[in-house]
Amino acid sequence: MSKLNFWSEPEMCRTYKCIFTNIFTVGGERISDTLIENRLTIALLAKTSETIDIEIYVEGTEIQKGLEFLPKEYMEVIQQLSTLRDHFTCRIERQGKMLDIINFEQLQDRWRCLKENLWENKNFTKEDIGKLVEAGDKEFSNKAVFMEELNKNMVFETLWLALAQRGAISERKFHSCIFPDEEIKAQVEMENGEDGEKLMEYCLKSTRTEVDENAFKKAYLKEFSLLGRPYQSYSFDFLAVKTVHKEDNWFNSIKCSISERISDAVCVDVLCVIQEEDGNGE
Repeated sequence: MSKLNFWSEPEMCRTYKCIFTNIFTVGGERISDTLIENRLTIALLAKTSETIDIEIYVEGTEIQKGLEFLPKEYMEVIQQLSTLRDHFTCRIERQGKMLDIINFEQLQDRWRCLKENLWENKNFTKEDIGKLVEAGDKEFSNKAVFMEELNKNMVFETLWLALAQRGAISERKFHSCIFPDEEIKAQVEMENGEDGEKLMEYCLKSTRTEVDENAFKKAYLKEFSLLGRPYQSYSFDFLAVKTVHKEDNWFNSIKCSISERISDAVCVDVLCVIQEEDGNGE
């Protein structure tokens, strides 16, 4: 049997376990600590020399901690909304950037059905449901808006990095975990790691970052003015460790961490691990 290459042969499918954690600290006190687990199934549908089409299934999502304080009926609505992203098809280019949502019309149909159910929910006021519907209409009426929201999700951002062709990444835009509407432009360096019998490891890390300091300062003063601490500096650190199968160049695992600091006042540490369930690690 000839060797398959993730960037050259279609009809490949793998399942991964995903673990996501987010620790948010303000004024030296931890205000949130979230842990979410699920499974991702990724099927390679088609390819060109520059792009791949993949189908993504998300299942078994379990919120282990972080949202225990929310009422049961509210959690049910959150889970219903999250199912809208549980199955979609997208196009990814070699640097691990999403170019298109291929089945966006199907996602719009799902939203319309869910919207009808939301209006029938008796646990919420019409005003609260109206806010949810307004946000959903904004996201699902415009493909670019939907893609932007997906890219703010750390799990999918990590997945795009995992799917990137080795050596293709040199510069990348991230969304801030503190202020999701703000972007960070980072230079990314790649270093080879352990070279095993079956797996090749390499590391990606940020070296130089560019941000709109005025935008961050404005957002900080708006959201955290009650801390009484001045905005002094912002820092961003990114590190990813990725392993790929030597035989077919399909990724085996990726561990991606982001750490953001605003002076000594606000800190966010995010970690996403995507590990192949049936991988043949060493």
